Amino acid sequence: FRPASSPGGMRRLIPASWRTFTLTDAVVIFGFLLWHVIGANSSDDGYILGMARVADHAGYMSNYFRWFGSPEDPFGWYYNLLALMTHVSDASLWMRLPALAAGLVCWLLLSREV
Repeated sequence: FRPASSPGGMRRLIPASWRTFTLTDAVVIFGFLLWHVIGANSSDDGYILGMARVADHAGYMSNYFRWFGSPEDPFGWYYNLLALMTHVSDASLWMRLPALAAGLVCWLLLSREV
């Protein structure tokens, strides 16, 4: 994109379409947040939480259930983030925050760029 010049000679880095917030955005974001709180956990939530809990004892994030404790590098960066998050809490709402953030980013990209 080409940055537009603002009155003070500064360039805007965020396009005008990204600076708008519509009712649709509010409804979608509210829906994401509501589902994050009241939505049911999936089997993957328990699977990943089990792996993250073992990571503290193993010293690395291992695929405890599928690969008999071997790491999934270089694809395990997401799991490593979840392992770090378990140092704060292993509550479901906390552990599902990366998925919520990814969903919100996808909505923003699709609603503004497509």
